[in-house]
Amino acid sequence: MSKHSLGLYGGQPPANGWKRVDTPALQAEIDANPGVVVADQPQGKGRIETYTVMHDRNDRPVQGIVLGRLEDGRRFVANTPADTALLDAMTNEEFLNHAGCVHSDGERNLFTPNG
Repeated sequence: MSKHSLGLYGGQPPANGWKRVDTPALQAEIDANPGVVVADQPQGKGRIETYTVMHDRNDRPVQGIVLGRLEDGRRFVANTPADTALLDAMTNEEFLNHAGCVHSDGERNLFTPNG
């Protein structure tokens, strides 16, 4: 999807200081939880769980990437239409939990938010 990455940092140190966690035990606990089923070629109504809007070198929005959930609980990954007005809205407004429809054209998934 992208070569970009994200770091999330806090402005305050932890209240009780930083300490190493037993990562093998923590990973085993995470692995024991049931995973979310991902729909490779989703069809139907869904909601945005998270999203990002990619911009070109001139800071123009060019692509939206959505991670969402179908009504049956399966997760999907999709692009948005390359509509500048939509991408501007997604940049300047909150689109989390926004409803829309997703479909697969066999090569990619496309999510179109409702009005």
